Amino acid sequence: MGLSWRRILQLEPEALQDLADLTGADPDDFAAHSCMPTGAGGFQFRGRDLPRAFLDRSTLKLCPRCVQADIVDHRRTGGRAEWQIDLLNVCPVHGVLFQALTLPDYPRCPHDFAGRMAEGALLVQAGPQAWRFARYLSDRLLRPSHGETSAWLDALPIDVAARLCENAGILMLHGPAAQLKALDREARVQANATGFAICANGPEALRDAYDGIRHQSSSDRGGSTPTSASIPAGCNACRSRTVTVRSSITSGPSCWRATLSRRGRRCWGSPAPSSAGSLGPIWGAGTG
Repeated sequence: MGLSWRRILQLEPEALQDLADLTGADPDDFAAHSCMPTGAGGFQFRGRDLPRAFLDRSTLKLCPRCVQADIVDHRRTGGRAEWQIDLLNVCPVHGVLFQALTLPDYPRCPHDFAGRMAEGALLVQAGPQAWRFARYLSDRLLRPSHGETSAWLDALPIDVAARLCENAGILMLHGPAAQLKALDREARVQANATGFAICANGPEALRDAYDGIRHQSSSDRGGSTPTSASIPAGCNACRSRTVTVRSSITSGPSCWRATLSRRGRRCWGSPAPSSAGSLGPIWGAGTG
């Protein structure tokens, strides 16, 4: 058909127009619902500049219920660009875990979403907290004014806010020595939900959660369990004695407030402790 998949992925206007002529779709719609590579090693989605690590390029994901609804309504289906966001592993519409497509047996067509769909996918309900995080992430990507409000998280770039939730959840559930690459998708979903339940309540709740780990610790040297977090001498940014998350979770010896700044070690001060509140259930029951 004379189409170049590489040029389509790069969202080149002529390639999009050729695809639109073939399908009858609007080329502007293709661009609006796609991730556009940028020269800075990242990509742009819905007008947002995001780091490449925020996009999962290794696996095609789908929501089984969205696919079923597409087939019922339109007799065909397609992927959604937001499904490829690395931290989005729960459907914000249906609250079920995404299914990862198996590797194709025809390597020339790795991006053939419709051709690679698996049938009879198991529907696993993610639970209310995981669903809440997925809705928050999706709404910030797709809707300028979203319903789930957390003023503190909203003030952060979306990729920073999402990673903060995941890192906090990993620390709470798996300890400071945990490695992200060692966690499976379900473990990451649980960590995202746990971290979001804390961070949505603001910086004081996050500080309280870190303090809770510190008080449970039987050692000041850290360890591989959630009850042995590292307590360093102080923060490089503010020199205050605060809990530091190890390099496997953040990026250096500074307090958690300093790690939020992309422009250097800027500390936001020491908020007064307050209750973190209940985390609530993470997983739901049933397969739908």
